[in-house]
Formats: sequence, structure tokens, C-alpha cells
Amino acid sequence: MPERIRTYRPMTAKATVSTDRQSDQAFYAGKRWRQLRQMKMNADPLCQRCGSGYFVQAHHIIDRKQRPDLAFVMENLESLCRSCHSKETKARQQAQ
Repeated sequence: MPERIRTYRPMTAKATVSTDRQSDQAFYAGKRWRQLRQMKMNADPLCQRCGSGYFVQAHHIIDRKQRPDLAFVMENLESLCRSCHSKETKARQQAQ
């Protein structure tokens, strides 16, 4: 059998997305984030926009990638249900 020849392939956008996703996963799996998130959920267990109590998530008001210095600031977090969080994420993506 002939030996496979490896060719150089430049990094694609898909590879970059994967790296970004890995970075996000590492951030959100970190102990410091999990503790801050729990503090926020204890302080505001309901969605701060619609009042729902289902699937509430901690949301960065100012995106942590834009302002990494605010990533662990409680005042930069708001409690959002899954629906409100999805709407906010979609609005941010469309604004870019």
C-alpha cells in the first residue's frame, strides 16, 4: 500500500470556531465562573426581563469577549430565561 502524503491545509473558519468554542467551554467550566453564577442565581432566581423561573441562565450584559475585565463582575450579569437569553444572543449577532 502506498504511504499517505500529508499536505498543508491552511486553518479554516471552521477550525477557528472550534477554538473559540473550546475557549468558551473552558471559561464556563471554571470554578470561579461557576461560583459567581451560583451567587447570581441565588440573588436573582427569576428572569429579570420576563419573570420566568424556567431554565434561568446568567448572562453577561457587556459581552465578556469585548470586556474581559468585566467577566467576573456581578453587576455585569443578569438572570435571563432561555428564551430571553436566546433573543439577546440573536440580537447581538445581528448587530455585528
